[in-house]
Amino acid sequence: SDGQLVVRQDLNLMGEGAELSILQASPTGRQKVGRVLLVEGGNVSVTGITLRNGQTSDVRYSGGGIHVGKSGTLSIYDSIIERNQSEVGGGIYNEGELRLIGSIVRDNLVGGGIHNAAGGVLTIEDSFITGNSDDSDGGGITNKFGKLVIKTSTISENYATGGGSNIWSGGGGIYNDGELDLDHVIVKDNSTKRERGGGGGGGLFIRGGVVTLSNSTINGNYAANGAGIYNHGLLTLTSSTLSGNYADMTGGAMCVEGGTVILENVTVSNNFAFDEAAFGCPHGDLTIKNSTITANHAEGAGGGGAVNRVTLINSIFAWNSASLDADCRGSATSLGNNILGANCVRSPSSNDLIDVDPKLGPLQDNGGSIFTHALLEGSPAVDAANTRSAPKVDQRGVARPQGAASDIGAYELTQ
Repeated sequence: SDGQLVVRQDLNLMGEGAELSILQASPTGRQKVGRVLLVEGGNVSVTGITLRNGQTSDVRYSGGGIHVGKSGTLSIYDSIIERNQSEVGGGIYNEGELRLIGSIVRDNLVGGGIHNAAGGVLTIEDSFITGNSDDSDGGGITNKFGKLVIKTSTISENYATGGGSNIWSGGGGIYNDGELDLDHVIVKDNSTKRERGGGGGGGLFIRGGVVTLSNSTINGNYAANGAGIYNHGLLTLTSSTLSGNYADMTGGAMCVEGGTVILENVTVSNNFAFDEAAFGCPHGDLTIKNSTITANHAEGAGGGGAVNRVTLINSIFAWNSASLDADCRGSATSLGNNILGANCVRSPSSNDLIDVDPKLGPLQDNGGSIFTHALLEGSPAVDAANTRSAPKVDQRGVARPQGAASDIGAYELTQ
């Protein structure tokens, strides 16, 4: 079996720590001697071991480091999966049940870090997915019609080429076409090929499926379009921040190319693009509720972004910058109680505030686990939201309202 360890029954592999216990297919990874571990069946656990230097082109079993078959269950604790290669699933290919706890998946090539296939169930907790690359989609993780849950983990410095003749490709950090749930996750410094024709979604490319993202940060990702997120699915973001993402063309924070996106208690700040720095590719529907969209910059038009299919309520969408249409490119729909830049809506509500200074502090740690913009003394956002429409807490988890009414935006001023 090409030197790989093949498991078909229950087994516990216990090492002395990932730095001390090494299970490798070859000393350097340059020889094509097969993968490291194949779990065809049984309930298997790996603890405190590094699995590395696997390489396979076996079309039946992808996964250079590890392959988990449909009848297999694998739990990996406190381990490292590194420097493996495969056309699909450079580090790990899963079509069974896989749990990755307190572990690192790093520096796997060609097929990315992890590929979660149709029918696969993948749970990642307290782990790092970093420095992996893929010649197409999902440098860090690809979720292809599977179920993926990620908690308290970091997805960073992964790369996917994407692009070419296939517009449905990208995802430097994560590529999703299944069910995806992220909670307390940092997606940062991931990228796709950035020149014209490159892939979208430096941080996250959502080809389809249902995605929920909460208490998370999307920061410092790069792409040609949709540097933070590129969406075609059903995406719900709550209590999260998108900041410091950079698109060479459009959609620094997000491209809403299709599907539906809902933002609640979300901060979108300090993102950059040539056009439409916050929200680009306006072909899907975007609802923004009690969120703060500010300090985004476009070299061309639309610092806040393209808003023709955007609905706003209880939100700050102001003080962005661009050479043309500083805040909004097009006209959004207002459901009231917003602070908006000039010309963001054709028919403002009577309780919208237009072209006023929201008086925001810098993007920083104001409590909670995610950076926010605090409301400063005298901010017109204080007590100016529709309390009945507002969530019961702000982005940090502070109860609303603190005063006579809830505050506009993602931050509730403590009184």
